[in-house]
Amino acid sequence: MLTRYVYETNVPGPRLLLLGAVHGNETAGSKAIMRLKEALDSKKTVLKCGSLTMLPVCNPLAYAQGVRFVEKNLNRIIRRFERPSCPEEEFADEVAQAILQNEYILDLHSTHNAGEPPFAFLDYPGAQTRRLVAAADVDYVICNWPEIYRDAPIADYCTEYFAHVSGRYAITLECGYHYDRAAEEIARKSIYNVLAELKMIDYPFEVRDKSYLTLKEVVIKKRAGHLQKNYRHLDAVAKGEVIGLYEDGEKVAADYDGFILIPNHDAADGTEWFYLAVK
Repeated sequence: MLTRYVYETNVPGPRLLLLGAVHGNETAGSKAIMRLKEALDSKKTVLKCGSLTMLPVCNPLAYAQGVRFVEKNLNRIIRRFERPSCPEEEFADEVAQAILQNEYILDLHSTHNAGEPPFAFLDYPGAQTRRLVAAADVDYVICNWPEIYRDAPIADYCTEYFAHVSGRYAITLECGYHYDRAAEEIARKSIYNVLAELKMIDYPFEVRDKSYLTLKEVVIKKRAGHLQKNYRHLDAVAKGEVIGLYEDGEKVAADYDGFILIPNHDAADGTEWFYLAVK
């Protein structure tokens, strides 16, 4: 079973769930969650109302190996499983149960490449999810994720999707590069900001202005190939620019001016290679 920590108050209020290490090598959220646990246990931080549930490591198998996932990408299979066929399906079922037991969900991730700016995913815009995004300590917000997966060859049962179809409110926060200490601080500040926005703790924060980008497509790597440049998240791309090149000579070019998001230079065949977005 996944390790979870639950803090209840006797005052009615929001039920918040924090998720870390849904991908095993994305540990900034896990570290920030454990720092919050220490603060709650020592009474340096006190909950005023509601309840707080924390799952600092949602994929302990991948976490122990320092990899994104082992058999299945956990953030593509979040749902209830009556008969899990592998450990990651068991973890997905536990995460799904935790989502159903809460109202708000903050899922903390990190990105592949050094120096990449943090950002939030706002998959299902609404008053409550916009509250969470407003509190996130980031400058960029990415929208339209569900639409680009509608016709993609990869099913996308992510935490935000399961929360949405279950009547809950969730956002995903990409805190920066996996191994950058600053990513842990982004995760920590965002957690405290969200707790303050939900009136669960006393903590001063200022809402930051944010830039919104709309996803247009996800490019799945079909076979052996490489990205043409050392692309980084939010690099501008021009219409007609060749972004990826397969070993057999096939080119993958941008159909419009925009931005490349979350480029994965080490993507395995059949997984997400990069995304394209516009303002």
